[in-house]
Amino acid sequence: MKANGRSNARFIAITAVLLWVATVPTTTATTPQYQIYDIGVVDPGDDASQGFGVSHGGIAVGRLIRTGGSQAFTWTLNGGIVGLPNLAGRSHAVSNSANDSGIVVGTAATTLFGSSRLPVMWHNGVVSQLPLPAGETLGDANSVNASSVAVGSVDAGSSQRGAIYSGGSGTIITQTTATESFFVTAFGINDSGRVVGQGIDPMNAARNVGIVYDIGQNMAFEVGALPD
Repeated sequence: MKANGRSNARFIAITAVLLWVATVPTTTATTPQYQIYDIGVVDPGDDASQGFGVSHGGIAVGRLIRTGGSQAFTWTLNGGIVGLPNLAGRSHAVSNSANDSGIVVGTAATTLFGSSRLPVMWHNGVVSQLPLPAGETLGDANSVNASSVAVGSVDAGSSQRGAIYSGGSGTIITQTTATESFFVTAFGINDSGRVVGQGIDPMNAARNVGIVYDIGQNMAFEVGALPD
């Protein structure tokens, strides 16, 4: 009886709320400022999808996770989700960024966690590895701007450094800030050629540094921290 009593009370409460909502004047209603879309998956057997970026024009990117691998994708409101091909020898991939021309960049790896990672670009649905700087064997691409200049990082651990992929070559960001802080990885680039990412202060390795690098002016500066 107690359970039924709780159910009846809950029903009455919900009904009261619904009646109250129904009587609220329409003048108080507001137009939603956004809509949420389910990206979905490519194959019914896929375990999950994850979104990691979206262009100004609405091209969303991310990865699908399935048994034995992961696959990069693009998604648009009109076209839905489209799987992108994996790089040969790499059964895991993620697309991290797209520009409005449909150029997509990301990372190809041998495991879901990024082992043996390589920076890649998809153009017209065809995947290719972005060129690494001389002597480097690892890298990733995190962002691409309207000029198809991509940024990310190369190497790993204490040797990891921010990198730029442009014009058929890869270069390490060597410019430091006024305090000699250097880029560890670049997370974004805008159409003006400003790169943002994470750096390290060589005088205090425990201090993570937000860094901006201006390609045109070859200048780097710290973002700074919020108070306290």
